[in-house]
Amino acid sequence: MNEHLVPAPMRAFAARRGLARLRRAGGGVEFEVFAAAAPDGSDVVLRTPAGGRFQYSANDGPVDTRSLLDWEHTVTRHLAGFGFPVARPRELVLGNPDVLVSEFIPDDGDGADPVALGGLLRRLHQLPVPPAAHLPAAHGVPVSELIPRRITDRFAKLSVLVPALPAPPPAAQLNAV
Repeated sequence: MNEHLVPAPMRAFAARRGLARLRRAGGGVEFEVFAAAAPDGSDVVLRTPAGGRFQYSANDGPVDTRSLLDWEHTVTRHLAGFGFPVARPRELVLGNPDVLVSEFIPDDGDGADPVALGGLLRRLHQLPVPPAAHLPAAHGVPVSELIPRRITDRFAKLSVLVPALPAPPPAAQLNAV
């Protein structure tokens, strides 16, 4: 294990659960991902906040990473129940550190089949929303208002980086979504 790439709280978490071969697998703005072997020999992934519990993201504003982990746990458990190819959650541990433990799904290296992906997205959009689900990054704004607001906001942020970016669609068109 590359000890310098795995923070001490994650090493302690893995030790308490009997996880072996702990290693950093990736990360992003809000989360780090670690891979490990479970006591039964299966591969698992561990998602944990990259910083503190409360962060600020340019995409989402103020973020409670615990609520995002809880959301991911709820949604992946829901999707797994309908047979979707997701990393099935095994355990959500809220503490120090917060960690979502899920099954590891290896990349087959074949790339995405656009027709199969379209079918999967079609099935996804036909599913009921998980019970008691709320979008943590929506900050209480209904989806009908959230999507147009986020599109407009993303265009504004991108236009700083890409000056030739066309203007976003008019608000009336976005609200019709």
